[in-house]
Amino acid sequence: KYRWRAGFKPEILHFYWVVAHGDVPAFEWFVHRVADLEYDLYRGREAGAVANRCYCEINVYVTRAPRPGHGAPAAMRSPPPRDEPGALPRVFTARQLFDERLAPAVSSKDQAAAMAAGGAAPNRFQDTWVWNGRPQWDAIFEGVRAGRRHKDIGVCFCGTPVIGADLDRMCKKHSSTHDDCIFTLHKENF
Repeated sequence: KYRWRAGFKPEILHFYWVVAHGDVPAFEWFVHRVADLEYDLYRGREAGAVANRCYCEINVYVTRAPRPGHGAPAAMRSPPPRDEPGALPRVFTARQLFDERLAPAVSSKDQAAAMAAGGAAPNRFQDTWVWNGRPQWDAIFEGVRAGRRHKDIGVCFCGTPVIGADLDRMCKKHSSTHDDCIFTLHKENF
């Protein structure tokens, strides 16, 4: 956030977040943030204030989700934000994104195929995707590498050391000086 204020806005951002199903209601605030971010990006693109070269993709992985029909819906505690009169309509609401996180419809194992198909998908909310299961890091790194525009790709991580070790392995595996593609892990563990 600080760097964006200082004018160092990234052109390309891939955000991956893993959350256990039981923790979804605790992160309701995050659902609202993502919905507002997507709405701001949508308005910026429509107004020509966000360049076409700028790309933001958010992937949310819900682990330990119950089978369809086996989970009770949770109520959102906070009301949705009020949009200004005459504002562009939202592509999706925070409630829709929250509901998808409670019952993710598409397996993370099908991520590459689902994203390649494009268009309307039950787990797609503008530039945000919700997946059932853990990230398939090999496929993710391959996809980022194939679609990269720059040589250096920073992988910023905060979380459990086990995932950090996986990401470190993936950075080394998918980096190649021969192909001018270097993944660099920047991590912070608590």
